[in-house]
Amino acid sequence: MVTSATPLAVSVLMLLQAQGSEPRLMLEGRGVSLAAEAIHVDGEAVFPLTLLGVFGPEVRHTGNGMELLLLGDTLRVEPPNIYLVHAERWQRLVHGSYRLNGELFVPEEFLTRWLVERHPDRLRYASRNLRLKGDAGWAKDAPVSDVPRPKPDVWARMAPPRSPPAEDDDDESVSGSLAGFVDVRLSTVYDTNIDHEAVPVASHGGIVRLATGLQTARSDPFLRAEYQLAVHRFPNADSDRWNRVTHDANVELLVPLGRALELLVGGEMRLGAHTEDLERVNQFTVYPELEVRFSREVRFGVYAAQRMRRYAESIGRDVTNQLVGAELQHRWGASRGRWRLGGRYERNESDWEPHRFRRLRGRLTLEAPLRESTLLALTGEYSWRRYEARIIDLDADEVLRTDRRWTPSAYLSQRLGGRRWELRLGYEYEYNQSNDSAETYRAHRMEFMIRCRL
Repeated sequence: MVTSATPLAVSVLMLLQAQGSEPRLMLEGRGVSLAAEAIHVDGEAVFPLTLLGVFGPEVRHTGNGMELLLLGDTLRVEPPNIYLVHAERWQRLVHGSYRLNGELFVPEEFLTRWLVERHPDRLRYASRNLRLKGDAGWAKDAPVSDVPRPKPDVWARMAPPRSPPAEDDDDESVSGSLAGFVDVRLSTVYDTNIDHEAVPVASHGGIVRLATGLQTARSDPFLRAEYQLAVHRFPNADSDRWNRVTHDANVELLVPLGRALELLVGGEMRLGAHTEDLERVNQFTVYPELEVRFSREVRFGVYAAQRMRRYAESIGRDVTNQLVGAELQHRWGASRGRWRLGGRYERNESDWEPHRFRRLRGRLTLEAPLRESTLLALTGEYSWRRYEARIIDLDADEVLRTDRRWTPSAYLSQRLGGRRWELRLGYEYEYNQSNDSAETYRAHRMEFMIRCRL
């Protein structure tokens, strides 16, 4: 006869069993000791969140996880994230969280490093033991079989409810000290029509990107500054166009205007970049964006931008570009899943009349988590562009050139090693239909990328 165990019973058994070869971690505090063995998820050692019950936290269940008042901090554990909540603002920690068989798990690094570094006067970690300082009830070096079970009220507060209530909370950032980051990406690319011509020319190559910067939080930082260097190499393509080095720099400032309203102001410089028509430019952009958060899951933003483009190889074709747009975003609870629907209007002004145009663009993106560390993203984009002074002879009539472009794309992302590493395989199809037959083309682009965040 097979009997089913409740999630609470499963957690107790996992904590009290110490068989096998996985490293064991013991927490001691308030006269209670608990031990558990590590479970490895994507190469990361994780432990049940219920271990923290020995420190006697105040617990409140949310619709997507659990909120703990622990050692003076308010922590929100909602897979795949952990948040530090301060003054009703949220800061996403570098450490993530997991939900396995209905139970919450947190990384060993969060327990043994982040908590200890944040509370050095309250916690001590040594020899696989995390202890609450000044607690007379320590059980030193107790074997796992002798570890006492926690008091019933601890488990009652830490156990997940059967029907958690739905809850809307803002995912806001909290300002703090600046933290540096490094982002390295190595890509190999194959393009069936790299020059976007009616007669395609295939090419393959590689791109190396190195980015470094500062930010005040991992999610929605108050201040963020980044510089990126990229080296592009395509051996069998036009060397002047494709073998290049680019420099990108941007600064963004996020200003809260209330609990549900934020203003983002940013500036960007790009040297050696490509336009959609594959022309090399130096580009300077300033942009404000206003975002309304109807709930933690639903956001709506409107934005505008002013761009100045300086063409590297042409004189008299410098461009001033203005655009306005909006985007609606909906996230699926605590997961990384979301869809985004956006559109924008763009006006291109130039001293060279044939380069003036108006453009409308729409975009729909769906991001679906397949597992805790695997993400599938699908995007469909359509744009319509009409030139103001570029005349095409069509069936004995003179008409303005008009382009319609469809660009569906997809990528599959796999995170490894505590989410520091990422493998990504992407595909993009581009079809430009124009009443100028020489400008109609199709292109397939495939890219495999290895990414490391430090």
